[in-house]
Order: sequence, then C-alpha cells, then structure tokens
Amino acid sequence: NAALQYLEQGRSQDFSVGNHPLFHLVKAQVLSSAGDVEPAVKVLETAMELPGVKTVGTDNKAPHHKTVMLGVADRAALLTLLVQLLTKLKRLDQATEVVKHAIAEFAGTSEEVKVLVANSQLAIEKGEIEQAINMLRTLKPDHPQFASAKAAMADIYLKHKKDKKAYARCYKAIVDQQPTVQNYLILGDALLSIQEPADAIKA
Repeated sequence: NAALQYLEQGRSQDFSVGNHPLFHLVKAQVLSSAGDVEPAVKVLETAMELPGVKTVGTDNKAPHHKTVMLGVADRAALLTLLVQLLTKLKRLDQATEVVKHAIAEFAGTSEEVKVLVANSQLAIEKGEIEQAINMLRTLKPDHPQFASAKAAMADIYLKHKKDKKAYARCYKAIVDQQPTVQNYLILGDALLSIQEPADAIKA
C-alpha cells in the first residue's frame, strides 16, 4: 500500500511523528480503506493511549513539549472511526463504551452529528433500526448538521426498511430547510436512484 509506505517513510525521517495522534488517525483510515479493519483498530487503540488523546485538555503527566493536543474535529474523527470499526468487527460492547464517551464529549458541538451517525450504525448492528432512526431525529431543522443527519436517516430507510418514500421525504426535508443549489442536486440524485421520483415526492 503506497499510502502506508509514505507514512512509514515519514516516521523513519522523524521518529517523533509516530507519537503524533494524527499519524495514527491517518494510518487507521488507510488501513480501514484497504479492508484491514483489525489492524486499523489496533492503531486507534494505541492512539487512544497517547498524551493529548486519552484525556481532553493538557495531560499533566506528560512533558508539555511532547504533548500534541488534538483539535475537536480530529478527535471526533478518531473516536467515531473507532466506533465504526469495532461495530464492523461485532465488538459491540466495546463500541458502546467508546460511543458513550463520545456522546458526552461532543454533545452540542459541530461534531455531534458524526457521533450520532456512528451510534446509529451501532444500533443497526444490534438490530435496533427504529432506535437508530430516533437518534438521528433528535437533530432539529435549525441544527447546522440537520442535513447530514437526514441523509444518514434516508440511508437507513432505504437499506434497512426498504422504504423509498421515507427515503425521498428525508431529502425533501433537507431542501425545505436548506434550499441551496447543492441540496436540490442531491435531492434530484436521490430521487433518480429510487427510480420513482414522482410517487416519492407526492408522499
């Protein structure tokens, strides 16, 4: 894998790179994309023990100059990827523990929707389809990430409930709330994908 080779080359040039949380996040993303789920989880679990990741804020046990603090978006990406991969591996108890911490940490932030989506995927794996939908429904129309939550909900309706009309209504709700050109294009694509746009919109 060329991406992994470049990552390791970077670390060989500067061994401190291996202690940077972003190195572990990117490596896990690369491994995950290649289908290497178990190794990706191990990389993320190692990252979770690094200063600046294990706890939010300054880690007083580590020398300040060696502590690399993750930004909110990167920390959310790390935690949600870990939840998603643990879910894939059917390690549902572990995934549940990680997502509980993530929910508490990112509630009310711009990253909240990523955690909700990961949690909804976990619920689906447990067979709790309605609960997954209800989780995403908690983001109201005035929430900045309403569109992302609705798109995730649409995916559940189509893949797990085979409900094309509910799928279409989710995308219609996005356009009703945020009538941008991009959202209209996304709605058009969504309706074409179910091959019955007229009936879906009338629903």
